[in-house]
Amino acid sequence: MRSRIVPVLAVGVFLTVTVVLSANASPGPQPAPVRAETCGVWRWPVKTLSDQRATTVNYHPYDRGIQHLRKLFAPNGLSIDTKRIKKSPEVRTYRIHGDLIKAIKEPDHDIHLVISAPGYPNRSLVVEFPDVACKGAASSHKRDRIVAARAHLLADCGDIGSSDFTELDGSATVIGVGFFDESHGQSGASPNGIELHPVIGYSGTCSQE
Repeated sequence: MRSRIVPVLAVGVFLTVTVVLSANASPGPQPAPVRAETCGVWRWPVKTLSDQRATTVNYHPYDRGIQHLRKLFAPNGLSIDTKRIKKSPEVRTYRIHGDLIKAIKEPDHDIHLVISAPGYPNRSLVVEFPDVACKGAASSHKRDRIVAARAHLLADCGDIGSSDFTELDGSATVIGVGFFDESHGQSGASPNGIELHPVIGYSGTCSQE
């Protein structure tokens, strides 16, 4: 009887040692995490919906005309780190329809699109499509919608240049969150500095001139 017990115990010990050794084995090489690039600075968390107040935004779009947005009250005293403005267009989402004028890829990787009130090219507004390879946009509360909107724009209009504006023809419906930008001579900017930034929805019929 004793001679039969010993082999069983020996096997049990062997198996126990094997499990311990496997658990303590060094893990294999792990892929390095992808690091997002620093692309912009001025109110960047607000621009990319990666700020803490992004959760307070009403993402149900208001249907408004471009001219309506151009006439909204513009806040004073904005700075590089001004937080999202409570009880303002910056906590609302808008859906606008207009004529496509031109677009350019900016140094901060945003696609800057100029859209105007239908039939009135001088009554324009800037809408921006961030790149989720950038910090902020990479962790945005609406990252997937930012990706989809930018992809739809490029599929509709084709590649957008970065050295000069790409002239466009057509019209589109754009959904985006209100944002007051600093005045630095942006082409197509509204008088009050309001933009839709970021754009989280796009559909249109576009061609390059």
